Order: sequence, then C-alpha cells, then structure tokens
Amino acid sequence: LPGIGRFTAQKIVEYRSRLGGFCRNEQLLEVAGVDSSRFAVARPFLLEPSGWTRIKINSVTYEGLRAHPYLTSYEARNIIYYRMKKGRISRLTQLVSERVISSTTCSKLSEYVDCSSAD
Repeated sequence: LPGIGRFTAQKIVEYRSRLGGFCRNEQLLEVAGVDSSRFAVARPFLLEPSGWTRIKINSVTYEGLRAHPYLTSYEARNIIYYRMKKGRISRLTQLVSERVISSTTCSKLSEYVDCSSAD
C-alpha cells in the first residue's frame, strides 16, 4: 500500500491478529505508525473488511480476553469474575450497567463479542 512500509505493515498484521480481524478500515488508525495522512493515502486501495473472529464471552478464558487489544487485564479479570458470580452474559451492555467495562469499551467490542450460550 502507498505510504505503508514493511515495518508498519508488520504492525498492522500483528494488530489484526490480536483483534481477530478488522471489521472497519478505520481501525487501521489504531495501529502505531498509521496516522490520518497515511490512512488517507492508503484508503482508496483498501477493500471492505470481511470475516473477523467473535469472542464467545460466555466461554472464553481470561487469557483469551486479555489478548484482545480493546480489553485491559483488569477488565478481562472482571468479566470472568462477573460470569462466575452472575452466570451467563446475555448482552454486552449488561457489563456496562454493572460497571465491569466502560461504555467506550462496549462500543469498540460490540462487533467482536458473541453472547450466545457457552458451547
């Protein structure tokens, strides 16, 4: 891509892997080394993202949650603790109202979380 060198491309691939895939092209701006000017140059060459991994919030381990870049270790631990004490999480906003995660984290995570049963 124009404006994206080898080092930045590697950072993009690593971040995409931690996310489980991009769901919006604008997420490239979250990668260290990609600023708005680089993004503007590369944007015409980007395809719409397709296929990202969803976190099964009712069965994922602490390590699985912690690996996601949108969650801190504190939030990951609290999600596991909440699930142990209160049971199944039926919607992500439930964690916001219980002050387990912030509304900002909820918004960012919404496309990455599957609240279906633990199977």
